[in-house]
Amino acid sequence: MREMGEIALPPSASVKGGPAASGGGWPPTPWSLIRRARDGPESGTRRLALERLVEQYYVPIRRFLSRALGVGDDRAGDVAHDLFAALLERDFLQAIRHETSFRGFLKVVCRRHCATWRATDAASRRALHAAALGRALPDDAALDDAVDEELRRFYVDEAVRRLRERLLRCRKREALAIFEARVRFDGSRPEEYRVLAGRFGKRMYDIRNQLSATRKLFRRLLLTIAGERADDPRAELRDLGLHRYLAQ
Repeated sequence: MREMGEIALPPSASVKGGPAASGGGWPPTPWSLIRRARDGPESGTRRLALERLVEQYYVPIRRFLSRALGVGDDRAGDVAHDLFAALLERDFLQAIRHETSFRGFLKVVCRRHCATWRATDAASRRALHAAALGRALPDDAALDDAVDEELRRFYVDEAVRRLRERLLRCRKREALAIFEARVRFDGSRPEEYRVLAGRFGKRMYDIRNQLSATRKLFRRLLLTIAGERADDPRAELRDLGLHRYLAQ
């Protein structure tokens, strides 16, 4: 399959995912896209399905490949390009069944693609950093963990991006500032309620209520993002260890 040449990869910094980004009308989960890619005509439908899969997974897969193979973002983007092309080969897709976890299937694809890249692509091996030459590829469990870690990072980053966009569009800068001061995804110490109350001239009770409303919006956005990639978004978040954000 060589339809990938017709597809512009998303920018490395971010991908604006979600149904609206593809013009609407597409089913929300990868399984529907896989069926369209597998059963659709060689051009058109398959190409659009591939574009949507790239839109949904390019950033976390590129970041995973960069870490696993020890290459820069540009080179990892080229390898990701090849991975998505291989992903939608007809013969490869025939073995996929809906009951299979798509995330689990994606991890198998990533493991195989890493091994193939390291074993057969001499040009790619030369692209490795000097310190990485001869380094053994991480074992399957470590590669699987790396894929999950990048997906966790992507889900949270994308939920924060959409939250920020929504709040700024609604002119709720104060709500955004309170959320960012209290919800620390990097593990740093959150700002105390009394400090926030003094900064914004509000009672701590009001700060807590405003934060609660913003957290509810963040949870909805996180579920939406998971729902765009899995039939059971709560199970997807639970398996990735992100369910704790749903209970806040």
